[in-house]
Amino acid sequence: MKYINIFLGITLAFVILVSCTSNPEKSGKSEDSGNQSTEVKKLVDPEVSDQEQADVANNDQLNDNPTIEPIVPANVKPAEKRSGVSVYKPRQTAPSGGWPLIIFLDPHAQGSLPLSLYQDLAEEYGFLLIGSNEIMNGMPGKEIIASFDKMLATAKIDFPVDQNRIYFMGFSGGARLGLAFAEAYPEIKAMVACGAGIQAGVQAPKPTFSYLGMGGNEDFNMIEIINTDRTLKRQGFNRALVIFDGDHNWPPEPVALEAFQWFELVAMKDNAIAKDNAAIQTAKKWYLQKINSLKNAGRIFDSYEVAERAVSVLDGLADVSDLKQLGRNLRENPAYKEQLSSMVKSMQVEMGLQNSFMQAFAGKDMEWWTAELQKLNEEGANEWEQRMNKRLLAYLGIMSYMMSDRAVNEKDVEGSAKYLEIYRLLEPANPEHAYLEAKRRMMMNEKSRVIDYLKLAVVLGFNDKYRLFSEPAFSPLHNDPEFIALLQ
Repeated sequence: MKYINIFLGITLAFVILVSCTSNPEKSGKSEDSGNQSTEVKKLVDPEVSDQEQADVANNDQLNDNPTIEPIVPANVKPAEKRSGVSVYKPRQTAPSGGWPLIIFLDPHAQGSLPLSLYQDLAEEYGFLLIGSNEIMNGMPGKEIIASFDKMLATAKIDFPVDQNRIYFMGFSGGARLGLAFAEAYPEIKAMVACGAGIQAGVQAPKPTFSYLGMGGNEDFNMIEIINTDRTLKRQGFNRALVIFDGDHNWPPEPVALEAFQWFELVAMKDNAIAKDNAAIQTAKKWYLQKINSLKNAGRIFDSYEVAERAVSVLDGLADVSDLKQLGRNLRENPAYKEQLSSMVKSMQVEMGLQNSFMQAFAGKDMEWWTAELQKLNEEGANEWEQRMNKRLLAYLGIMSYMMSDRAVNEKDVEGSAKYLEIYRLLEPANPEHAYLEAKRRMMMNEKSRVIDYLKLAVVLGFNDKYRLFSEPAFSPLHNDPEFIALLQ
């Protein structure tokens, strides 16, 4: 049953999101800070050296036809990224029952990224963190399950883990997949879904775990995130929703603090740990400060949402009558209804524009697109419209990438030209449009332009040399000195 449930969600769980901005440099921390106890657990044969594994990766690329001598010099052929997981182990000694564990899934298999973002929170709350460097968007379902099983087994075998406190935190495609895992694996007691939720057409899970949704108010998936929360509320979940100031990304550390705090409170509700009145009062004080801060800033609707969340999270652990009264007072504020109306209106407009833009990819010319994108980049009439415009621009970036990629792979020269032009207008600094243009020029047999666009992709930040080397479209260039230089 475990595998059947997961496969039902796999097809829609991993939408390719190349435009996701998951940059570890934004955290301001390196992946290995000083003498912090950070280690990478490799899920490979321990008897095989790094050099031997690189040699194997190289030979696998070259021995499809052993009668042909390799053209690209062996010393410039990039090896595939090593598989495995990243682990952050807190400095403090593990408690007698073991550390609580959070498993992270990043859509690009950057398991070390959330660990670097949240290592201070792991120290503060005493959590063991483990992130997958294998599972990513577009990976076959059987491989996902095998990798997840191996990662979970590794954590349980190699580290002292509290079996009653295994949690999950995923971003984007990792969040969608996490919903399937949380339902299928009884040992996962709670999960945090960041930047995504339940897609249309996917059945909601059963309420066998606690759920916290998190998303930026400029995230193109915000409507999906909100709809997921409402769906799970109707399903009877112990759930809460956090909408923060930000875009489609892992939540920044100050926002993620609430997730770690929430895991602690969930454990108390589940009787996995003893009720800690001091920690409960600290959480309540934290919520009250946030409610008042937003209220003083004139953000009455946002203030009410935090009050409602605080009641949901703390109910059963503390007296929440004062929080309920705060919520009632905020709802009676005339600004609440005005801001609620503006939010609902912007979402209705957004859904209509998404549908219109999808039709416009095929039916509208570049003059129309230039004018429309200029409108979206202009100052909105109010904060709700401004956020909507940013979400729409991000949505169009994703869709233009997907349509460009499909058209290039289908060798649609004319269609891919238009989609790539829209993509460049939307995200001029994204290296993917230059990479895809290079593939397009390859099918047009314009090899000199291919190198030009690949060089542009590198200038814009493209650095996946293994992907470049293994791309079938570029195999005729393997004896080109300029191409070889790009691999070095």
